[in-house]
Amino acid sequence: MRTSRIAITAGLVLGGGIALVLWLGRAGRSDGHLPVAPSSVTEATPALRAAVPRLAPTPSAASPVLASLDPAALRALLDRHRSFADKALPLAAQRAELDALLSDPENIALVRARLLAAAPATFSPREEGERLAVVRFFTDALRMPDNPAHAVLVSAIDDVVLSGNHRTTSDERVRRSVVGDKIELFVSLSTYAATDAHELEARAPASANAAIVDYAVRLVRGSRAAVR
Repeated sequence: MRTSRIAITAGLVLGGGIALVLWLGRAGRSDGHLPVAPSSVTEATPALRAAVPRLAPTPSAASPVLASLDPAALRALLDRHRSFADKALPLAAQRAELDALLSDPENIALVRARLLAAAPATFSPREEGERLAVVRFFTDALRMPDNPAHAVLVSAIDDVVLSGNHRTTSDERVRRSVVGDKIELFVSLSTYAATDAHELEARAPASANAAIVDYAVRLVRGSRAAVR
């Protein structure tokens, strides 16, 4: 996937009249279009330059088991996921193993922990690539029909979208990239679990990430309107 940078400036007036600059950037489609179909959900990553109060992950009754961030275990999981997910026509046994990876609450807890980690002090393509691989894992898990871990999965995505870890760095490029993860996850949730996305949208105004979710909602609605 070729990387493109598209900057979209949009003024959002929040309480107190604060104007935020929105950026659509990081890893986008080579043609520069917004995602309009399930196959393109993980190809466009919008991001937001924001300075809002820090927000802790939102507790949920369906929260996955807690997992410390084990880098070696995470790399092994992502490598295994990629080895199956990249196959155009996986064998039945391979499809079954992929489904097992995507529906394991411990795996979901591990990728959740990765996207809740504090943002790095400086930008690194390798670090960003790992987060993109985690977002793809989440998206594939959402796409899985009748995923038995769906409630755990949605809870983990809610936690990531509403977390304030993008505020742990002063590097603007890193902050935009981490916020891009949150918006891309919301786009995936809207595509594959619309009811859950609407519930997250309803909770977002009470959070410090309200502007991020609002932008993601606008992105989804704008993309759908463009193909009508």
